[in-house]
Amino acid sequence: MALSLALAMLNPDCTKGALHAVRILEASRHPDSVPDLVSGEARRARRRRESLHILTGSFQTKIERRLPMEAIVAAKAKQYGTCGASHFSSGELEMAVRCFDKAIHFDSGQVSFYVQRGEAYFRLGDVKSAIVNYRRAAAIATDKNQYR
Repeated sequence: MALSLALAMLNPDCTKGALHAVRILEASRHPDSVPDLVSGEARRARRRRESLHILTGSFQTKIERRLPMEAIVAAKAKQYGTCGASHFSSGELEMAVRCFDKAIHFDSGQVSFYVQRGEAYFRLGDVKSAIVNYRRAAAIATDKNQYR
């Protein structure tokens, strides 16, 4: 205790050292206040335990409760595909192309998105883009006779 007091008092100009020395003196006079000196370390130890618990325990359970990323991406692709089909049926062909672009961005393996985008391009008069989309649909189709 005396060594701690002496080390804290080495620099008398340092108010932090002086305040620390006063706390040490008060702790030595009042044993009930000793936990106040330890509380900083106790808080740091508790935070380390909580961080470890977050990394090993509760964090994993929160992740398991969430939808997997693949499900979210598939839902977005379906949402944009439905949006594109809706715009296509109402005659808003440019908006349909945009929606199918987004749907293909989320799921580039879905053949129907390419076919429907090709149809929208064809109705817009962009035959080259329509052919590109039809060829892409035929290339990734599992049933090769379905889109030929």
